Formats: sequence, structure tokens, C-alpha cells
Amino acid sequence: MTKDNRRDPRIIREDTLSLRLIDHERSIPQPNARFYCSTVDISASGMQILLNDALPIQQLVEIWIVLADNLGTYNLIGKINRVVELDDPDEPDGFLTGVELQNQSPDIRTWRELF
Repeated sequence: MTKDNRRDPRIIREDTLSLRLIDHERSIPQPNARFYCSTVDISASGMQILLNDALPIQQLVEIWIVLADNLGTYNLIGKINRVVELDDPDEPDGFLTGVELQNQSPDIRTWRELF
């Protein structure tokens, strides 16, 4: 692991994505629970995103992310593993949220090939 507790090197980039909460009992995305946000950084095994609202640790989410520079659109499954409220007046309001990508993600193989 790297010194900041990551398995893979991160790439600082801002890309748009949508999240849908996944119902734990049925393991399907909840149709009305969609969030739009952007990445702070990405890696082969996860991403850090900025959200307006905090999500629970261990919450599974379906991710649709469009990478700029024609790198493609990816459908991924992630698990929330870190939430930090931003309270610095020089930073945007919100919650810095760590998402660990799951191996059952539909596009995980092509996502990891980017790195």
C-alpha cells in the first residue's frame, strides 16, 4: 500500500458521474436515489468524490462515469469506505467520499486497463 493507504496510485482529475444507491436486501439500484457529482481523483481500485450529502459507510452504489478525453463511459459498483466533511472556508462545502470499486462491476476490467 502507498503511504496514504491506497492500493493503487491515484490520478487527480475531475469527471462527472452519477450514483444510485443499491438496496442491500435486493442488491438492485434504487430508482429514485440518484446523485450527480464529480470525482476528485481516480485509481484502478477506487475514486474520491465530492458529495453534497453524506452517505453511510459500507453503502453500495451504482456508478455511471464519463471520462473526459474520449476515454469512455463506465458502469461500476462501489462501496463507500470513507466520508470526511469539508469545513475549510477555502474549500467547497460537502463531503469528500472514498469509494472502493467492487470486482463485480460490469466494466471493472476495462476500467482497470486505463491504469
